[in-house]
Amino acid sequence: MIGNEIMKMIIAITQFLEKKTEKIVVETEFERARMKDFINHSEKFGFFCNDDFSSWFDDFGEDWE
Repeated sequence: MIGNEIMKMIIAITQFLEKKTEKIVVETEFERARMKDFINHSEKFGFFCNDDFSSWFDDFGEDWE
């Protein structure tokens, strides 16, 4: 009796985790598409995004000191 209930709980938790993972994958793809759209629209107005953040502190660090 208890073994059957535990098995049902394990199945339910497994299904929950699978659905949660699918949701996260979909949200990630959606956010990537939104970011590409944002970058495309921003570049039309002269604002260029760069994925390289290594020079970020060099560009702005002096102003914060």
